[in-house]
Amino acid sequence: MPGPFDGVVLKSQRYGVAMSAENPLAHGPLSLDAYAAASHVAIPSDSGAANLAAALARVNTVIEPHVIVNHVTSLPLVLARNPDLVATVPDTIAEGWALTWPLVVLPIPFEMPAVDVRLYRRATTQEAAALDWLYRTVAAAIQGSSGQFYVIHGDTVAPER
Repeated sequence: MPGPFDGVVLKSQRYGVAMSAENPLAHGPLSLDAYAAASHVAIPSDSGAANLAAALARVNTVIEPHVIVNHVTSLPLVLARNPDLVATVPDTIAEGWALTWPLVVLPIPFEMPAVDVRLYRRATTQEAAALDWLYRTVAAAIQGSSGQFYVIHGDTVAPER
């Protein structure tokens, strides 16, 4: 982020390919050719979109999305109801969805560096004890967790599927 902000890395987030359990690609290893030929859903506001585009460029692959959604939270329903679609999304979020939706998450079939998830605060803000406490508390809670989706509910072990 440009400007006078302090930040800390909360976690490094890997990406995976989410799809309906009924998608023909859901039942085996995903090849780059099959991934490229699939019908993709994209989220323009995804902070990892630039990293994904760069990783695809390194393997000479361009993805033209068939569907564009405004927010990541709409993906589980879109994917579950459209077995031909796939979405490249943060794997921990997609694995959380797969606990309650009929979805499968496969590894992406190419190298892509993890995306750093950061917590920022304005560096020019006067030292306010309450803001400092909030910043430290949020950072400690996330950095001290496994980073898996289910920990937002306070769980320490993944629920049974």
